[in-house]
Amino acid sequence: SPVVLGKLWLLLVLSVSTEIEFSVLCE
Repeated sequence: SPVVLGKLWLLLVLSVSTEIEFSVLCE
């Protein structure tokens, strides 16, 4: 269903943005 796809997309975006923030903080 579209709702599940939306939640998966949101999780993907969140995990990617946290990884980017984490790598920036570690530098």
